[in-house]
Amino acid sequence: SGGNYADLASATGGHLQFRIGTTEALRITNSTSVGIGSTQPQAKLDINGSLHVSGISTFQDDVTFIGASQNMVWDKSANLLKFANTGYIKHTGSNFQIQNDTGAIQISNYADDQNVEIRSDDGSGGTALYFKADGSTGETILFHYGNQKFTTTNTGVSITGITTTTQLEVGTLGQSLVGITTILDEDNMASDSATALATQQSIKKYI
Repeated sequence: SGGNYADLASATGGHLQFRIGTTEALRITNSTSVGIGSTQPQAKLDINGSLHVSGISTFQDDVTFIGASQNMVWDKSANLLKFANTGYIKHTGSNFQIQNDTGAIQISNYADDQNVEIRSDDGSGGTALYFKADGSTGETILFHYGNQKFTTTNTGVSITGITTTTQLEVGTLGQSLVGITTILDEDNMASDSATALATQQSIKKYI
């Protein structure tokens, strides 16, 4: 020993080993790698077993989590989380992004009768509901600043409020559809249009 420290030394080129009985518990290799439960550490710290950490852990570089069939990697240089090198979660500095290069992106809720909801800014500092998949009714609902506007039902759709469209096609799937472009209040039916729908009042007057 010297000063305020103690020396533990191995022979030149050898390893420093700590044993409990005849079982090696820790090894420091001649390349200064540390193995706990590992006699041939593959990194500066190689732990063969469980690790329990209390408090904040800081990693200064990439971190790889090994899965049964796919790995997950925090890529420091790209500032993103990789899933099997085909799916990514990242923040660009202004936008949060979920990206997938192979297959579909799926959002699933297996909780009984519970919903999938998307909320965002309501324009006044709060949040509002914009989308809901209702797990109890099967409805898919679109909202405008939290106000329900479009709902799927078991027979079709339900729309609340004024609906604007360039052309509304009416008919049966597989047959020729009638394209409705406008609704006319025309008592004499003078336009004779194949794409205009007459109002009830116009029809009554014309008859």
